[in-house]
Amino acid sequence: MLSVIFQLSPILRSAIMLNCLLVLVLLNPVANLPASNSPSISGAVKLPNGEPAIGAKVYLVEKPERHFTLPVKTIIVHTDLKGTYAYENVKPGKYLVWAEWKSLTTLQKRLGGQKVEVADASVTVSSDLLLHEGCTYAVRVLDASTKEPIAKAKVSFAWTDIVRSYSTDDLGFVEIAGLAENEWYFVVEEETHAVYDHKIGVQPLGSRTELTFELNRGAILSGTIVDEAGAPVSRAKIHAGHSQVAMRPSIGSAVTDEKGHFSINSLPTLEALEIRLAADNFQSKTAQLTIQDHVKKEEAEFEMKATVTRGDCIVTVTDPQGKPLGGAVIVNYGEGNKQKEVMTDATGLARVNQLYSSSDFANPQGEVQLRVHAAGFLDTWVSVASKGDAALANVSVRLQKGVTFQGRVVNSKGEPIPKVQVSSLDSQPQIVDTDSEGRFELTNRRAGSQITLQPRPPYAPKYDLSWNSNVKGKEIELDYEGVIRVVAIDKVTGKRLPSFNVKVMKSQASQPNDPVSHIHPHQSDPGTSIVSPSAEFRLGSLQVGTPLKIVVSAKGFESKALERAEAMLEKEIKLIEVQLSAEE
Repeated sequence: MLSVIFQLSPILRSAIMLNCLLVLVLLNPVANLPASNSPSISGAVKLPNGEPAIGAKVYLVEKPERHFTLPVKTIIVHTDLKGTYAYENVKPGKYLVWAEWKSLTTLQKRLGGQKVEVADASVTVSSDLLLHEGCTYAVRVLDASTKEPIAKAKVSFAWTDIVRSYSTDDLGFVEIAGLAENEWYFVVEEETHAVYDHKIGVQPLGSRTELTFELNRGAILSGTIVDEAGAPVSRAKIHAGHSQVAMRPSIGSAVTDEKGHFSINSLPTLEALEIRLAADNFQSKTAQLTIQDHVKKEEAEFEMKATVTRGDCIVTVTDPQGKPLGGAVIVNYGEGNKQKEVMTDATGLARVNQLYSSSDFANPQGEVQLRVHAAGFLDTWVSVASKGDAALANVSVRLQKGVTFQGRVVNSKGEPIPKVQVSSLDSQPQIVDTDSEGRFELTNRRAGSQITLQPRPPYAPKYDLSWNSNVKGKEIELDYEGVIRVVAIDKVTGKRLPSFNVKVMKSQASQPNDPVSHIHPHQSDPGTSIVSPSAEFRLGSLQVGTPLKIVVSAKGFESKALERAEAMLEKEIKLIEVQLSAEE
């Protein structure tokens, strides 16, 4: 259960800087990074009024590439009495740097730090940072039944930029300040209560939002994991999550002991849970269960089957002319994250021993699928017939060269659109951004592959465009984005509700010529909680005319669904007012 109040924080006064933590005055404001030479990144951090920020935290992180793991790892230093900081011995590369101090931050968006590039091993790079008010969340955690405060509850975030973890005081209160202007997915944990998660919509910089999270008592799931003969499976990993909701955080996990025993606490009751099991030399397994009572432990026994292997295989890889291709990689996927890789020798030969069999990578005939890839060639999947543990299969693969897609992205006036993400997600995913002239190049593609364009506002994305030939300079025109705006209205008073939740899903009232909706799973469940001075939900980056189903709910009111809401141009948009009736 969630209740919210919001208000804007007062204007920053010069007293802030005078109230600095001289206690935190840095004994060592310089961080050393391992490198062969000694380039550095340094600068000054200033308060909004231009005065030095003493004791501010400065974060440095290598600039993330397309695929990276959250939270990212940072190196932290503090500013000295002059408000300056320095990182010594920085290896050449691209970095992001930002600062945080009390309720202030230099970030606008998560991981939106100032870009810094260290190219020369002997040059010091300067990067000054100016603080501004961030977003503040005043969080209170209560027991849902007694309404008593819960002390020492851990408040953190799922899919956050860096590790951010806080603890409630004896009154169940904690203030989290200096956050960027983003959606934040709160996760609240306390050992005797069920893990609680809730996503809050974007709040404006400088806002202070009060949140109350009410936690139900948690249940305990314990039991044993055994093999088909009933013997315990040790070191098996077990994860508990929300059933059929892909974009919610994991609830809990455990590893079995030598007797195959495990125990997970803080689980919700009366909710369908998905239990995922994984262990070396065993097939992955997923089970569903619902815990009925938090008073007594839920006991369960899970059986895992041993990994099935399909004998050995000799793979011969050649280029388009039939010449042996050394250095090609053959990948054999098993259950879960299991996989084995081998590389061809100079004669183009490689042997894969004890082929994994996986339901995810086998066709209906039971043939095992191998992926073969080499630099400059298209990935190829090849089938290997199952011949039993003692049999040896022989497979020949001739790799082919791909084509190059070169294009230019423009608007209706023919003007280039930079920083459009262009992706081709065939067997070799590739993602690039358009340059300042709107140009892009995708290499080694399959003829006829589809590409997707994801621009920044105010333009709409284009999905699944088929690229049929090696055409250079092809222009793609992007339309302006469609937008849906929703507010919740108290049916009796006619006033806007200050907080509500919106779930967005595919409309069942769509017509044959409607644009296809592309909705992120988290927009459908758990949806987006709106807590802002404007109390308005806005969803952009849609194609004009895209129909969506909108479900609006608020505490103390009955939910209401709109079966068809169409995305419209910003200048033509009609605000959708959803009237909610109070619960009886």
